[in-house]
Parts: sequence; structure tokens; C-alpha cells
Amino acid sequence: MSDNNNDSYTVDQSNGASDNDQNLNGISLDQVGGVDIAVDHQNIDSGGNTQYNTSNVYDSGFPTSSDHSQNDDYAVDQSNNLFDNDHNMNVFDTEQTGGANVVFADQYISSGGDSQTNTSNLFDGGWTGDHSDHSSDDNYDVTQFNGLRDDDTNGNSLVLDQNTGGPWTADLAFVSQNTESGGDSQSNNSLVVDSGFSEGSGGWGGGWGGMSSFSFGDDGHGGGHGGGHGGGFGSSANYDNNDDYTVDQSNTGLDNDTNYNIADIGQMGTADIVFLNQDIHSGDNEQSNSSGLFDTGFAFYSGHDNNDTYDVGQDNQMADNDGNANKLTLDQMYAVNINGVNQSIDSGHNSQSDESNIFDYGSAFGFGHHSGSDNNNDDYTVSQGNMMIDNDINLNIGIVAQVGFGNAAQIDQTIDAGDNTQVNDSGIYDFGSAFGSGSHSNDDTYDVHESNLLSDSDANENMASVTQLVGWSNIADFDQAVDSGHNDAGNSSHLFDFGV
Repeated sequence: MSDNNNDSYTVDQSNGASDNDQNLNGISLDQVGGVDIAVDHQNIDSGGNTQYNTSNVYDSGFPTSSDHSQNDDYAVDQSNNLFDNDHNMNVFDTEQTGGANVVFADQYISSGGDSQTNTSNLFDGGWTGDHSDHSSDDNYDVTQFNGLRDDDTNGNSLVLDQNTGGPWTADLAFVSQNTESGGDSQSNNSLVVDSGFSEGSGGWGGGWGGMSSFSFGDDGHGGGHGGGHGGGFGSSANYDNNDDYTVDQSNTGLDNDTNYNIADIGQMGTADIVFLNQDIHSGDNEQSNSSGLFDTGFAFYSGHDNNDTYDVGQDNQMADNDGNANKLTLDQMYAVNINGVNQSIDSGHNSQSDESNIFDYGSAFGFGHHSGSDNNNDDYTVSQGNMMIDNDINLNIGIVAQVGFGNAAQIDQTIDAGDNTQVNDSGIYDFGSAFGSGSHSNDDTYDVHESNLLSDSDANENMASVTQLVGWSNIADFDQAVDSGHNDAGNSSHLFDFGV
């Protein structure tokens, strides 16, 4: 009796999306009174698209006592394509004329944050039992791709005029402007588990009894001594488990961000106070590929042919172009002028990673006079590559003019750019072992290629200008910091061959 279980699996999954957003919050406010109070909260959240493909295939071929043919073909193709084009702006235009003018303004924009994920799991449980010739030559072909383009233009604009124009008056402004863009994620995850197992014995003998010795026979006719019937293991089966594994994973991402925060503030009162925070965060894109291949080609009491071919290709390509600017223009006039300004830009911090793990347990346990030969000649090819271009142009501008008897200005400007990471990690573990009689061939070929290419171009500038006039007491405190570079690229390869 023969058992034919030759299956063909084809899975094709794809997503395509184009998201074009134009968002605007606009406020124009005029207040004329004894006490003028304005509270502004403007928030825009766009992007955040998600694409994912998930495929699970389980094949539990399980024949017994037969000639078994289980040659399966698996083809999984998963792809995502996304174009996200966002234009976001918050505008707040306020004029206050009163004895006391107070403004609380909060402007926030978040764009990008798109996610693409492919997940493929293949489980092949090819198992055969007694008296069988087992053929389990499988083909696995997994292709995963993500293509993303994210173009964001984000702007917060504040124009504030506070004009009391008389004695014993006060102007207060608390302004926060925040822009966050990028933060896109692309990932591919592939797992293949092939549990090819052949017992392939010639059968069991009789009872164990009280035997004192035991011998292995050719066709299941063993001999026992000591008051019982002995048992024997034969070797009538041949086990062919020549598998081909092809995994191709790639990510292509283009992230173009243009972000700006602009505040133009004029105050004219007895006491003028401004606290301003401008913050931009862009980049933080992530690309990752993960591949796991597990081949448990075990053969017991049989001729073993387990020549596998592994071909893993992982590739990431990213271009991150950021143009970020914080600009403040502040004029304070009259008696006491106080301001605290914080301008911060954080860009870059992109990440690319490839991880490939291959475990081949091609082992044979052949006992008996006709246990056959063990061929475990495997070919391994792993190619991992990352290419990244990170172009950052960051600018903080603070221009302050104070005309009064007491002037105090504090400006804190910070830029952090770069800090990109590229990592390749490849692990190959081959336990091609043979125990018992018969010949053993374990001639493996390993070919691993790992490469990282990074271009990081940063142009960063902090510029502060403070003019203080008339005052009997003028105080100015500046804190400017630029931190760029600090990129990290690494390759790691692990090869363990226990060909015993």
C-alpha cells in the first residue's frame, strides 16, 4: 500500500493604500476689556495607518505502515504598499487690550506613525512509521515586502499681541508648541518548521522475557537468550528528505518630514511675562526582518538522504529626510520684562535590523546490517543588507527684545540628531549526526553575506539674539547644545556544525 500526500499551498496577500490628509485648526481672537483671558488647545492627529498580512499553514501528514510520498510545495507571497501624505497646521492669532491679559496656548500635531507587518507561519508534520519508504522533499518559498512613503508637512503658528499700554498692568503668556512626525514601522516575520520524521524499522520481535543477551537482525528476526523471545529492528526503509527553503524579506521606506513651530509675541505692559516651549520630534522609523527555519529530519533504522538547501535574503532600504525649525520672535516693553524660552529638536534615531536563524537537525540512527547510508549535505546561503540615508536640517531661532527697567531672559536651545542603528544577526546551527552502521556523508556549504551602508548628513544650528535696553537690571542666560552622529552599525554571525 502506498500513500501519496503531495500538497501544493499558495497564499497571496497584499494591501495597497493611499492616505492624503489636509488638516487645519485656525483661531482668530480679539479681546478688549479690563481682564482678558484666552485658553487655546489645538490638536491634530493624522496618519497612523496599519497594514498587515497573516498566514498560517499546518500540514500534519501522518501515515503508518506504507510507502509514503509527501512532497509538498508552499508558496507564500505577502506585500504592503502605503502612501501617506499629510499637511497639518494649527494657527492661533490673538490680540488682547486690557488691564490684565492672560493667554494659555497649547498646539500639538502628530502625524505618521504608520505600521506594516507581514507574518507567515508554516508547519509541516511529515511523519511515517514502520515498513515504509518515506519521501518528503518539500519546497518552501516565502516572499514578504513592505513599501512605505510618508510625506508630512506640519506647522504650529502663534501670533500674540498683548497691549495694556498703561501703569499697573500685566501681560502673561504660556505657550506650548509640539510637533511629532515619522515613527513608521515595517516588519517581516517568517517561521518554517519541518518536522520530517521516519521510524523506518523492520518491526519488533517477540516478548522480552528474561533474556540475558540481545542481537540486532536484518529483517526483524533477532535472537534472545534467557527464557523469552527476543526482538529485532530491521532497516527496510529509505528516507528522502531533501528540502528547499527560500525566504525573501525586504522593506523600503521613504520618510520626508517638514516641521516648524513659529511664535510671534508682542507685549506692552507694566509686567510682561512669557513662558514658551517649542518641541519637534521626527524620524524614529523602524525596519526589521526576522526569519526562523527549523528542519528536524530524523531517520531511525533507515537509509537517510537529507540534502537541504537554505536561501535567506533580507534587505532594508530607508531614506529619512527631516527639515525642522523652531522660531520665536518676542518683543517686551515697559517696566518689568521676564521670559523663559525652551526650544528642542530631536531627529533621526532610525533603526534597521535583520535576524536569521536556521536549525537543521538532520540526524540518522541506523542499526542493522542493511541500515543504509546517511547523506546530509546541506547548502546555506544568507544575505543580509541595510542601506540608510538620514538627512537632517535642524534650526532653533530665538530673537528677544526687552525695553524696561528690569529685564530677564533665559533661552534654552537643544538639538539631538543622528543615533541611527543598523544590525545584522545570522545564526546557523547544523546537527548533522549519524550513529550506527552504514556510511556517513556530511559535506555542508555555508555562505553568509552581511552589509550595512549608512549616510548621515546633519546640519544643526542654534541661534539666539537678546537685546536689553534702558533697564537698571538686565539678566540674560543662554544654554545651547547640539548632539549629532552616534550612529551604530553591527554584523554578527554564528555557525555551529556538529557533524558527528
